[in-house]
Amino acid sequence: MRKLLLIFIITCSLHSQDEQKQYDESFDPTTLNEPEMELPILIFPGDTFQFKNGIDVTDSTEMGYRIQVVSTPDYQNVELVMEELAQMMKEKVYLSFDPPNYKVRIGNFRFRSEAEKVQKNLNAMGYRTAWIIRTDIVVIPKVQQE
Repeated sequence: MRKLLLIFIITCSLHSQDEQKQYDESFDPTTLNEPEMELPILIFPGDTFQFKNGIDVTDSTEMGYRIQVVSTPDYQNVELVMEELAQMMKEKVYLSFDPPNYKVRIGNFRFRSEAEKVQKNLNAMGYRTAWIIRTDIVVIPKVQQE
C-alpha cells in the first residue's frame, strides 16, 4: 500500500513538472483605461460647499441653546407634551432619546437671552422645570448667489 501511494505521489509530481503554463503577455497595464473614481465630498463644520449651480451653502448646525421641557422614561407623557407644545408655541419641538429617558426640547436659539424669554413663557404656562441647555441647533442655511 505504501509503495502504491509513493508511486502515485511521484507520478503526480512528475506530471505537474511537465506542464508548461502559457501566460498571455499581450496585456499592457499602461494602456488600461479605468473609469474615473467619484469620491464622496467631505464637509466639515464651518466649511462652505458650492453646488454645481453656483450656490454656496454653509453648515446648517452650530452651537446654541434649546429649552428642555421634559425628561422622562414615559413615552405617552412625552407625546402629550409634544402635541401641547406644538400647538401653543411657534418654535420647533424636538424629541431625543437618551436611555432611559425621552427628552422634549424646544427652539433653536443662537443667544441665551432669546431662550430665557421663551423659558419665562413656558414657566408661566406651567412648565416650571423647563431649563436652558447648550447644544447643537439647526440654523437656516446661509445661501449666497454669486
